[in-house]
Amino acid sequence: MFILTFAVIGLSVFLYISGMKTTVLFLSVFLSVTLFGQREIFTNDSKMISVLYFVGKTDSQLYFVESGSLQTFKIDLSRIQIAQSTLDRIPLFEPLNTLASSLLKFSTQSKTGIGISILSSLGSVIVPFLTTSTPALIVSPAIGIIGFIVWASSYNHLKKGSQISLAIDYP
Repeated sequence: MFILTFAVIGLSVFLYISGMKTTVLFLSVFLSVTLFGQREIFTNDSKMISVLYFVGKTDSQLYFVESGSLQTFKIDLSRIQIAQSTLDRIPLFEPLNTLASSLLKFSTQSKTGIGISILSSLGSVIVPFLTTSTPALIVSPAIGIIGFIVWASSYNHLKKGSQISLAIDYP
C-alpha cells in the first residue's frame, strides 16, 4: 500500500509541475482515501481494533488481520460493534473443514490453470504448421498467459485456508 502511495505522490508532483491541476486534485482525493480509509472495529468495552483486511466470517465469529501485528485473529461477533453494511460485504464461510475445502478449491483451480497452459503450449506447436497468419499465432501464447494467471491465483485459496486455520482468539 505504501509503494502505491509514494507512486501517487510522485505522479502528483509531476502532474502539478506539468500544469494538470485537475488531475492532481483527483489523485489527492485518491491518496486521502488510501491513507485514511482504514477499517476499524470497536469492542463492546470501547477498544478500537485497526483492521488491515477482513479474511471472512462465520455465523458467530469474524476473522481479520490486525494492522500493527499482521496476525490473523478471530473474535466473537457478540464482542464487537460493526456496521451491518460492512458485515454484509465480508465473505461467509463454513467453520468446519475450512482448510480441507480451501485445499480442494486450490487443487481444482490449479489443475484448470495448468491444463489451459498445456493446451496452449500444444497449440503453439501445432498452429505454425497450419497457418502463417500472425493473429492466429498470437492466440495460443495469450491463452497460455491466461492459464498461468488462473494457476497463480489459485494460491489465494491456500492463503485463506491457512489464515483461518491458524487464527488465534483476539485478547
